[in-house]
Amino acid sequence: MRVETLEFPRDNPIRYVTFGNRHFYMGRVAAAVLEGLQRGITLAQIRETIKASGGDRAGGPALEELENLVHRHLIPLGLVVIEGAPPVETARLQRPRYIKATITLLSARTAARAAGWLTWAFDPRGAAFLLGAIVLAHAAYLAAFGRSAFSPSLIAAPMASFASVDYAAFYSLLLFSFMLHELGHAAAARRFGARVGGIGFGIYLVFPVFFADVSDTWRLPRGKRIVTSLGGVYLQGAINALLAVAALVTGDDLFKVVVLANVISMLHSLNPFLRFDGYWVYSDAFGIVNLQREAWGFLAQWLEDWRRLRREGWMGESLRILRDRAPLALYSVLCAIFFGYFAFLVVGLAIGMAVALPGAVTQFVETARTGLSPGEILRMTLLAGNAALYLFVACILARPSVRFLFRRGKEETGVSEI
Repeated sequence: MRVETLEFPRDNPIRYVTFGNRHFYMGRVAAAVLEGLQRGITLAQIRETIKASGGDRAGGPALEELENLVHRHLIPLGLVVIEGAPPVETARLQRPRYIKATITLLSARTAARAAGWLTWAFDPRGAAFLLGAIVLAHAAYLAAFGRSAFSPSLIAAPMASFASVDYAAFYSLLLFSFMLHELGHAAAARRFGARVGGIGFGIYLVFPVFFADVSDTWRLPRGKRIVTSLGGVYLQGAINALLAVAALVTGDDLFKVVVLANVISMLHSLNPFLRFDGYWVYSDAFGIVNLQREAWGFLAQWLEDWRRLRREGWMGESLRILRDRAPLALYSVLCAIFFGYFAFLVVGLAIGMAVALPGAVTQFVETARTGLSPGEILRMTLLAGNAALYLFVACILARPSVRFLFRRGKEETGVSEI
């Protein structure tokens, strides 16, 4: 086991723990417990060590708190093993907790080997060459086909006339681009000396996503972590430049559609409000760990302080808090707007589809009596699938609100949980 101290936040540095092929970051007390147990000293001695370090003005944590920490957190994670107890099984691929139903596509060894072939792209000369090629290729593509080449409406018309082989080629090129995106993260991590894990596939919220295990980059300086986070979009942009050149040379609609799909995918990856690449770039750029949790906590606390300060006539103090923590304050407000709009959009679509579905089913049954074309079957299947998806997302978004109202109701009636 290796414990290192990260460079941020400055007022309460985080300890980065590497244990086998797993990575954690934790506070000073948990790291001190791990290091003490590794040296073979008791929890009572560890408590005295923490107390002597002077970090706890209240005299250090109680012995019971350390025991709870060990039994409730460190043992279930497999960081502490009791003699004679069965070992805790750990996954080979370190996936983020917010990604569910994961499968491994490339093992750590295969991903590291493939990433090693691409590390040249993160050398100064290689990066200068590729960035120049990306800019020139996309500029030429835009000059040849105009702004309409990047309009989402471009996808619908060509794909309506695609043959089966065109669909196969489209999805193959797109999946290759996504895989290269993940290899971009892995190549950047390996270029900077971090260990590369595997590459997998899973579900984030309701989005199917690819992901690369580059958790070892937490021990790197912030600048290198930012480059690693952008490495996926960077290499995806490189393959998209080749596809843009292919579209210029052949004029084939297939390449145009893939180019546009990649551009949309890259912009989607840079969204800082979902836990994609842009989220980690913003987090590292401003040194805010657990960005979303901090953002919602800051917004709730600021609104509470604002109401109190308004009553006391200290509005200037409320504005000073916003100014002093401007990056987090800006992110908190924009994040609330984004998720509010997202919830409104999804709920509206879910209601609209739920209303339209019975009529569509009736029309489908009537059409079935005279025979169904493959196009009708596909259309009905997509409609039912979209309706189910949006209803599912609407339920996910409504769940926190229902729990909040239920909790408020229990508080107002004096009911409490044991």
